[in-house]
Amino acid sequence: MFKIKKLIIIILALLVLGGVAVVWSQRKPSATVEPPSAVQGVQEEAVTADLVLDFGDEKIATYSAIRTSEKTVLGLLLVVSSRNNFAVDYIPPSGEVGAFVKSIAGVENTNEKFWQFWVNGKYGQVAMDQQEIKSGDLVEIRFKGFEQ
Repeated sequence: MFKIKKLIIIILALLVLGGVAVVWSQRKPSATVEPPSAVQGVQEEAVTADLVLDFGDEKIATYSAIRTSEKTVLGLLLVVSSRNNFAVDYIPPSGEVGAFVKSIAGVENTNEKFWQFWVNGKYGQVAMDQQEIKSGDLVEIRFKGFEQ
């Protein structure tokens, strides 16, 4: 009886190991994905831009010569927020509708005032995630109403 139990345990162990071997042999090798800048001949161009945050009530924060690979107003804002430890709350883009910034550093949109932006003095005509920036741009994001 002891020999039969031992034989059954050995057979079960071989079946389990065989199953693991089959599964292991059928798995696909993992691919190593390199960031675009690591691919030969491809280099991400960085932009250097200035960002001014106008919170209203004469509170203004200026961030000069921010170098980043981000190419949009929202990307620049998120880089600055990360480097300077303040939060940006926004609704991500959905379909053709761009991202919507709800608050910056705890200052939330109201019925009267909300976050708006200008690039080189021109009012933004698209969402922050859709507005491209270039080196040398001055990006101003202001908390204000339309009438101001």
